[in-house]
Amino acid sequence: MCIRDRLKIAENDSKIDIIKQPSIIARYLVMNTRYKPFADVRVRRAVNYALDKKSIIKIGWGGAATEADSILPPNLQFYKKQAVWPYDPEKAKTLMKEAGYEKGFEVVFLTPNASNRLRVTEMAQQQLAKIGITGKIESMDIASFYNKLESQKVDDASPLPFIGFGGWSASTGDADWGTRPLISTDAFPPAMSNFGFFADKKVDDFITAGLASADPDVRKKAYADLQDYVWAQAPWGYLFVDTMLAAKTKNLKGIYPMPDGAFSVESAELTD
Repeated sequence: MCIRDRLKIAENDSKIDIIKQPSIIARYLVMNTRYKPFADVRVRRAVNYALDKKSIIKIGWGGAATEADSILPPNLQFYKKQAVWPYDPEKAKTLMKEAGYEKGFEVVFLTPNASNRLRVTEMAQQQLAKIGITGKIESMDIASFYNKLESQKVDDASPLPFIGFGGWSASTGDADWGTRPLISTDAFPPAMSNFGFFADKKVDDFITAGLASADPDVRKKAYADLQDYVWAQAPWGYLFVDTMLAAKTKNLKGIYPMPDGAFSVESAELTD
């Protein structure tokens, strides 16, 4: 049963309250940029044009999300809104042709085997096949999934041609932790979580500028410039930001969902 169906059942129960609020959990597709096709920004942009995010959110994620409009979720400090990548498969095909991949290429789609993640990956697989990016899905438990990603090496002679379902919650609420562990050169695994080995000196410089200063105006500019630049570089197939959904009995008080997906239960109590 998908999120949407479970929500309808809960909404029809007079004893249950529904909690719905924005999160800071970003979802995206990681592309291994050590694999030659994904080293070409035109291919990465083609991936973004080929993804029908509205359908993915509605069908794959039960509607409980909003389209990504930056590398940062809106509720993170120093977020700057970007133009959502439109669904334009013809533009994607044109870019693939310009990059020399008109006939496409094969990849491995990696995903945890949780049902919603698998559904999203299946939909992405179907959509990307329309522009020639094809391949089988490898789904596995979450620990095996991250072990697989962390086992990749920047100097692999034959880098694994993968697209992986990614997710991140910057629990500090700050732009630094929403970017540095994911797209800086220092964050290549196993150090942190730049699983696509995306490397760009401008990105590193923006991140360093934002981290080095305590001046909010300096930091705001650094992260604004970073978001403007990285959005167009498309290191990920941008997907969506989760909407937090939770249900509780009306007599359960003092429990609150947190933007990073956790729950605050310190003041929880049952009342008559």
